[in-house]
Amino acid sequence: ARHIVLVVLCAAAMIAYFSRNILGVASDVIQQDLDLSDDQMGLVMGWGFFLSYSFMQIPGGLLGARYGSRYVLTSLAIIWAIGTAAMGATVGFWTLFVAYFVVGIAQAGLFPCTTISFSHWLSPGRRGFGGGSLTSSMSVGGAVALALTGFLLESVSWRWICVIFGVPAILWAIGFFIWFRDRPEEHAEVNEAELEVIRGDRPHSEGVTRGASKSASWGTLLSKPVMWLICGQQFFRAAGYIFIPTWFPRYLRQTWDVSTDESGYLSSIALWSVVVGAVVGGAAVDWILKRTGSRWLSRPGFALASTSACAICFFLVYLSPSLTVAMVLFSAGAFCQAMAAPCTFAVNIEVGGSSLPKLYSTMNMSGNFGAALCPFVVARFVSWTDGAWELVPVFFCGVYVASALCWIFVNPNRQISD
Repeated sequence: ARHIVLVVLCAAAMIAYFSRNILGVASDVIQQDLDLSDDQMGLVMGWGFFLSYSFMQIPGGLLGARYGSRYVLTSLAIIWAIGTAAMGATVGFWTLFVAYFVVGIAQAGLFPCTTISFSHWLSPGRRGFGGGSLTSSMSVGGAVALALTGFLLESVSWRWICVIFGVPAILWAIGFFIWFRDRPEEHAEVNEAELEVIRGDRPHSEGVTRGASKSASWGTLLSKPVMWLICGQQFFRAAGYIFIPTWFPRYLRQTWDVSTDESGYLSSIALWSVVVGAVVGGAAVDWILKRTGSRWLSRPGFALASTSACAICFFLVYLSPSLTVAMVLFSAGAFCQAMAAPCTFAVNIEVGGSSLPKLYSTMNMSGNFGAALCPFVVARFVSWTDGAWELVPVFFCGVYVASALCWIFVNPNRQISD
């Protein structure tokens, strides 16, 4: 049953990214149909989603802790499905903005609630793989949505594509509510043997008790350096990741003089590197914990090494003599940064304890702020350097160095409320 739980939650992440990636591919058609300017479309794709998504992270996590993932995720999936379908019925800027805003509100609780479920359903030795699988599912969903949207636009209106992409979330919500239970002890298909495997060697105090209010106060959490360090690494790592679907195609065109089609194809290679890197990283994190028994080596230590390797790859991209070498190095960097993602899930569960909803939601909110801010900062950086796009990899080398430094002082053996 625990394996099915992992598959089901990863499917939710994949389906969520269907809704997020409609507008990018169909932007030209939507702008023409709704008579939107580039600035208006940019506001919809940026702040229309990220504003609500960022600020609703904490409320979404608290709802999951209060009422359980079964009820909360079911409700949220139905809401974002309705919001996705409603995007197809919009008549102008504000209606499209509001519909996408609703999608952001509903999807904000997905990953905090998923992490809470991981704390109950996955043993400490499987949390790395669980986090890596979830991260990979996001990128797979994004890649599939991009390709499928482009394919469907050949024969279907963008409005019907929005409706079509809303259907999987409805079907998922129905199946999830019927089959899932918040804790393995409550599930009819979990026998004593599997329950023993799930419990593993976890501390008795680990995890979130539904409906309880045992978490540390916000004042206590904000006074803990470890919370700022975990949020800091996510802020910088998410800022680095968002470069792939935003400015990376422009970087390729400006620096290596590739065509628009080539830039899209090469960007997808980097995205698939993230998919593979997250799965490999998850397996590696669990393997290191099993072989060494050290949470520091398998969590902060591994993240520090992989993120540092990413920074080195980005600096070498700047020195690359050819596009082929640059793409190999950039893909390797994307692979390495993705390997750190599973560490964040495991560390949040182990450090957060009963404060997990607050810690993870705040971390994810910080990451989305970094993702929202980064495209603007890159544009300013290029402007300050008189259009020197070839220097952008050096900028991101510094971003990943900052992310790596945050991991040095994270102690995964002590809960944040201690």
